[in-house]
Amino acid sequence: MQNNSELFNELVSVENEKAKSHVDFFVSLKSFGRGDDLSNSISENTQDKYEVFAGITWDFDLGTKRNDSAKATAMSRKRQADYRRDKTKLQLVKGVKTLKEKVMSNKEQIVFLEKMKKQQFSILKAEKKRFKNGRITTLDYVKLQEAFDRSSLQVIALNYLNEITALNLYFTVGKTDEYLKTYME
Repeated sequence: MQNNSELFNELVSVENEKAKSHVDFFVSLKSFGRGDDLSNSISENTQDKYEVFAGITWDFDLGTKRNDSAKATAMSRKRQADYRRDKTKLQLVKGVKTLKEKVMSNKEQIVFLEKMKKQQFSILKAEKKRFKNGRITTLDYVKLQEAFDRSSLQVIALNYLNEITALNLYFTVGKTDEYLKTYME
């Protein structure tokens, strides 16, 4: 059996087979001997004493309630397995879509932060000249430097997060494809 669907199809077919009536024919031949102990029984067994049995057994259900119930149970299990399989597929597809959207969102944020970082760098460069000439205070210059550093760290953090998300996406998609090939197809 490759997957749950095939397993439950087999269970349904087994229940269908159980619902059919069964007819058995049998014939048996027996040679026997009677004695006080084993050796006397064996020695008497050499005589021509045989019994032949022939018969027929027919097994059928007078009502179909039990078989119908068993078939309904098997069909219900099959439908539940199909539902769980479809739900799992949907969750996997949604998970992959969410990860892809996260990667794209992070890329857009990185582009925006890179632009902001360039602007802050040009402002910092201009303000450095003013700081050297004494036109702005040290506190103002330090605040500008901190804003630039914060933007740089945000870019680094988002790049790292994007790489982690991309790796999660790769592992999820790879494992999902393998899972789908093994259990869902």
